[in-house]
Amino acid sequence: MMFGFTGANQLTEVEACFQGGQKLMVDAEALVHLVESGEMIKATLKAKEVYSEFSTVLGGCKNMDEDMTRIKLWADIFTQPKELMETVAKNAVLHNVGIRKDIKDEKVKM
Repeated sequence: MMFGFTGANQLTEVEACFQGGQKLMVDAEALVHLVESGEMIKATLKAKEVYSEFSTVLGGCKNMDEDMTRIKLWADIFTQPKELMETVAKNAVLHNVGIRKDIKDEKVKM
């Protein structure tokens, strides 16, 4: 997921400053399982937890203002649960096959 925000040129820098992310990784995996099982309300709550953990694990990142801004703008949706639920529900219906394929592909990478 981070690669999509930072691109190939910044991924090394993000990996270098990524600190204490074990809980974030566990919570992100739990979020994927909740989405897979269709538990969107629980997924929204878990997504909010994941969002709050980003600032902790990426707090050591320096000279990455542009990348961090993109990540924060994307993650801002998790502070607006109603809008997030509407967006998730709409996208789940419209892009169900693609979402399931993406989840499957990501599991292979883990």
